[in-house]
Amino acid sequence: VSVVRINGKSAVLIDTIAVTAPVDAVSVAPDGKRALFTMRTINTVGMLHISGGTVTFSEDENIPVGIEPYNVAISPKGDIAIVSNAGVTGGNDGNADPVCVIDMTAAHPHIIDWITVGDGPEGFAFSPSGDMAVSVLINGSQNAAGNPTQHGRQTRTARSQFSRSTAKKSEK
Repeated sequence: VSVVRINGKSAVLIDTIAVTAPVDAVSVAPDGKRALFTMRTINTVGMLHISGGTVTFSEDENIPVGIEPYNVAISPKGDIAIVSNAGVTGGNDGNADPVCVIDMTAAHPHIIDWITVGDGPEGFAFSPSGDMAVSVLINGSQNAAGNPTQHGRQTRTARSQFSRSTAKKSEK
C-alpha cells in the first residue's frame, strides 16, 4: 500500500506498507485514523492505522469477508463499512452476491450483517448522511446476448439502508 501526502495540488509518496496480498480497493474513515482495504485473492479486508504521517498494518486485524471482495467504503459517519463480494466467478454469473456490513465502532471491527444485493456488486456509494448506500450490479451485462446470465445491457442498482443493527433492501 502506497502512502501519499497531498498538499494542495502536489502529492508525494511518503511510505510503502507491506500487506498480506494484493490490494484492490481502499477507504479512509472520516476521522482519518483508520482505513480499510480489500485483498480479493484471500477474501479478506485489512485495516490500516493512521497517525499523522505514520501508517501501520497488522495481519492480526484482518477481517475475513465473502468470496472475492471487490470494493469497500466506510460511511460518512464512520460507524459502519460495506464490502461488495463478487462471488466465486468474480460476479456476472447470474447468481446473487452479497455485501457485508462491518461494525467500525467495535474495538476490533467485524461483520455484523450480510445483504444479498444481486449479481456482481461492484461500485457503490454512501449518501452524505451515511444512512443509505447504493450498489451497482453487473447483472450479466458483460455477457453476450443469448447467454442465460445476460439480463440486458442495463446495470441494475440495489439500494440498501444500512445501520449497525438493521439492514433493509429494495431493488430498482
